[in-house]
Amino acid sequence: METTEVKKALAYITRYRDGEWQLLVYKHRDDPESDIHVPGGGVEKNEDEKEAAVREVFEETGLTNIEYVRRIGVYKYFSTYRNEYQRRFVYHFKEKEDGLIPDRWEYVVKCDGKDNGWVFQFFWLPIHTIVGVNEDDCDKWQVIRSDYLPDLIRLEKEN
Repeated sequence: METTEVKKALAYITRYRDGEWQLLVYKHRDDPESDIHVPGGGVEKNEDEKEAAVREVFEETGLTNIEYVRRIGVYKYFSTYRNEYQRRFVYHFKEKEDGLIPDRWEYVVKCDGKDNGWVFQFFWLPIHTIVGVNEDDCDKWQVIRSDYLPDLIRLEKEN
């Protein structure tokens, strides 16, 4: 079977709360065994990767009170589930104003894709619990590059 390469845009949304840096993640409500994810998805025709990240954040979370910080990096990933190579473009966003994004919530995805109607359960994961995790040993964090996270914290402290 032939494999393909597709572009994916991922959003790492951060905040500082309760004395620690946190990353917004979600699980599928109707699949308790599902992996932990960050908002993101495919890049559509006639949009660049950053535009795709912004669109995916809104479609998957409903959030509008976030602001773009910068592109963090690009990496290649093979999805055995989809049998495809993915070029993943990772972007950093943060809360515009402290306290506006809840600690936990459910959101029904609204889009034209196959995930329309899915219910995602969002929560904040302390970044220190992710840093140093070896992605090869931890499938549940396949969309979270722990090597990108120290830079997020450093940049947040500088701003």
